[in-house]
Amino acid sequence: MHTSPPASSLSPSDYTWNEAENLILRYEYEFMPRGIITRFIVEMHNLIESLPAPAPATSQLVWKEGVILTDSRARAEVIEFYEKKEIRIRVVGFQKKVLLERIRHEFQKIHDSYERLKYEELIPCNCAICKDTQTPYTYTLQSLLKRLENGKFTVECDESYESINVRRLIDEVIESMRDDSGLTPSQQKRLEKERDSLQSALDLRTDKLDLLRKDLAIATDPSIKFKLEKEIADEEEKIRELTDQLEEIEQQLNNKSSFGKTRSIRAKTRTPADSPSASIVNHNYNINKIENNMTGNTNTFGGDYVRGNKIEGDYVAGDKIGTQINNAQNLARAVVEIQTLLDNLGELYNPNSETGQAKIAKEAIESIDQNPTLKGRIINAIKESSYTALEEAVDQPAVKILMAAFKGFTEGK
Repeated sequence: MHTSPPASSLSPSDYTWNEAENLILRYEYEFMPRGIITRFIVEMHNLIESLPAPAPATSQLVWKEGVILTDSRARAEVIEFYEKKEIRIRVVGFQKKVLLERIRHEFQKIHDSYERLKYEELIPCNCAICKDTQTPYTYTLQSLLKRLENGKFTVECDESYESINVRRLIDEVIESMRDDSGLTPSQQKRLEKERDSLQSALDLRTDKLDLLRKDLAIATDPSIKFKLEKEIADEEEKIRELTDQLEEIEQQLNNKSSFGKTRSIRAKTRTPADSPSASIVNHNYNINKIENNMTGNTNTFGGDYVRGNKIEGDYVAGDKIGTQINNAQNLARAVVEIQTLLDNLGELYNPNSETGQAKIAKEAIESIDQNPTLKGRIINAIKESSYTALEEAVDQPAVKILMAAFKGFTEGK
């Protein structure tokens, strides 16, 4: 009568495995704590596969370093190689991506329970050479996501030198990295922040354009009219650029035609297409005459325009709005760069624990201190806006710790 060996003496030689069309995933650890595989097996105990007959029904395919899991639609092999500081996963079956995602979820929970755990999740290459081997070339998931976020959609395999589609590479292994828009969560968050910042800048420029047009309507001096018309033309061009940027971002977020959103944005900006009477194209002035007027009427120009009537008041308000626009854009750029830095560090340390936040803040400060451009942008953003505006715009718990360092930056500037 056949009896199964105890769990501690089982090994991969005690079962068969179909190596065709496997999904393969690996975790590599900088330092591997003992007990990860044990905790995983406990969490997944209800999916442990039983040994085939004539073994007792209670005998299962589980041993000290590994386990075989099945959910009737797919089968997974999970083995720890402690000396190599890695865990290897193979999945085969009809719905293998679903089972693999469940496995990843359990490992993610275990990984998150450690404060300083550093590891890489390795995605296998799917080129012609690698796709049918059990030892394919691999890429870190973090590096692939970073490529996508920076607009790089292919990567070269070091074995075949083929150019591989990054998005397809991820999709073939991981079930739920993207939402319906085709974006990763960090991409979605970054685009939404950029959209909100651009919309704020667009609203401010629209207000400024309205004031400039009011000035033009009551201006009588040709030199003043010429100056206002030039500013209106510049402002309209900047509004068109912002509108195009917003439409592009909306299209990325929605992953569909942005026709409806385009109409909404353009209507709000009140560009010349919406207000034909505001167009300056048909105004014809003699440039030489205007230059003479500006030269000959310096005092009058200075008196009437800078210190005098309502034109002065509206124009100064327009300048003030222009300053607000520049301030908002400086803040937006600083926020995007800080958010990206903290998001990347949040992959290494737990941002929801005090220890993790301290580690994230420490490395972020060191990185910013070595980047004079970013450091200067942060200082300018704080001076032009406020500490509170910057802190509220960054969505990461560790930013509270960073603010103390930022105060040191501005006071030491």
